[in-house]
Amino acid sequence: VVNVKTGEVLASASYPSYDVNLFSTGINQEDWNSLNPVNKRNPLAARPLFNVATMMAIQPGSIYKMMTGYAALEQGLNPNQKLYSDGFVEIGKQRFGCWYWNDYGGKHGPTDFFKAIEVSCNYYFFNIANGKDYYRNLPLNFEMNPTIMTEYSKLFGLHEKSGVEIGEVSLGLPEPEKKKRTIMALLRNQLNLIGKNYFAEDIVADEKKFSSVVSDIVGWSDENPPRSEIIKRLMAMSPSNELFQMERLADIIKYDYFNLMKWYESDTLNLSIGQGDHTYTPVQIARYIATIANGGYLNELTLVKQIGDTVLNKNAGVTESFDTKGSLEHIRKAMLQVTQGTQSSVSRIFRTFPVKVAAKTGTAQKEGLIPPLDEVAYLTEYLKEIAPRLTLEDVESKTIEIVKFRSEEMASLEKLRSETESEEEQMELTRKLDSLIQRDYLNKGSAMRDAIKELSDFKITDEHLNQYRLPYDNYSWFVSFAPFDDPEIAVVIVIPQGGQGYYSAPVARDVFAEYFKLSPPDTDKPVIEAPRIED
Repeated sequence: VVNVKTGEVLASASYPSYDVNLFSTGINQEDWNSLNPVNKRNPLAARPLFNVATMMAIQPGSIYKMMTGYAALEQGLNPNQKLYSDGFVEIGKQRFGCWYWNDYGGKHGPTDFFKAIEVSCNYYFFNIANGKDYYRNLPLNFEMNPTIMTEYSKLFGLHEKSGVEIGEVSLGLPEPEKKKRTIMALLRNQLNLIGKNYFAEDIVADEKKFSSVVSDIVGWSDENPPRSEIIKRLMAMSPSNELFQMERLADIIKYDYFNLMKWYESDTLNLSIGQGDHTYTPVQIARYIATIANGGYLNELTLVKQIGDTVLNKNAGVTESFDTKGSLEHIRKAMLQVTQGTQSSVSRIFRTFPVKVAAKTGTAQKEGLIPPLDEVAYLTEYLKEIAPRLTLEDVESKTIEIVKFRSEEMASLEKLRSETESEEEQMELTRKLDSLIQRDYLNKGSAMRDAIKELSDFKITDEHLNQYRLPYDNYSWFVSFAPFDDPEIAVVIVIPQGGQGYYSAPVARDVFAEYFKLSPPDTDKPVIEAPRIED
């Protein structure tokens, strides 16, 4: 909860919480264990000592649509112009659908900016993000691209930390060059992991030579050579290897990495609706919403109001709004329509609320699958389904072999680190050891996964191994400010694995009721069932 005029954080809650008195006289083991997640491998498992508000950077989903809209408005979009929303955009063989099409086969039809925010129409934002009317296959009368979008995002502070005086993270904005750097780093890690299975022993045994080979391959990314050329180069690097091995490695390099480094039209579609590579913390989002509410004054958030007799005002220098064209007025009006219109999922929660609230829901996907509590038990249980030709005895034997090899490898690295007198070599060996520890290199579950892959001649992939894991539910976002006519506070709610944005709305309503000293809602009334998902 943020004062939109000063940037002061009025309240910040992270659940589950804990009793700080546990640390007053020294915490015992039982209490310490209670503060740690049951499944440490699950990044979304409850962590009482983890401040979700400042440290959890996640996709924003549809709450980013105001940002896409602002960029388009500044570039020349007429907010009253109706664009036909036809359900889905087809690029190549891939469809990018609006939630209404994906879930119900519906189309929003003629849609202006205000309706697009109210009903959270993906198709409309696909149009304005690329400056193109997809239904008529015609350009719109303004220029838009991902660089323009991210530049406007900087006006709202989404590229930097919020300013709060405690630890927080900021992972920056998604952009073509950042996407490429990320995939290059992933390729390097993958080659380091699987390289020993493809290159000759003399290369793998020589750390500097192997590192040079990996760097050379990653360096081909700018060129992205044809598959045949990659095979040719790999064979030149390791002539003693079989052709089929290098064909397999070339396919991994080419199709799993190189071809994904380019920024595609589809990336811009995902960018426009808050999916893809967006990652922001709740405090960053609170600053973004406060800036919309106050008319374009980007204040740093602060937890400190006064030290002794000295009153602090870290935002005294913020005296001018960046919103010189008045585009934020359209944004605020659209957000009011979310709570006061007839087509929004949350209007029933706020329409009769005594204070006019402007808001937006967001339902952001969490990619990946939930890691099992015990990887060995999971693989043992599903081995017959995953790899019917392998026996558990063979897999366990191979796992022991891998764990032994890894233990000896780490012991050797540790010995080299302790014996070397070169500070540079010490640092490099420390980096390598830390990297292996971070990868759970000695973990039996990790070794068992690699054992199954090796015994199947690498025909079994991570995708096969993970097929029985459960999926994550969506993040539920709700962003808001009130009163509409003279905003005082911004309220941002996020619930990990919350299902959909609608479920966060009642929490925000109760926060507003507390702040404005209003009577709480009648708890005797039946629970309202969630309407159709909008994000």
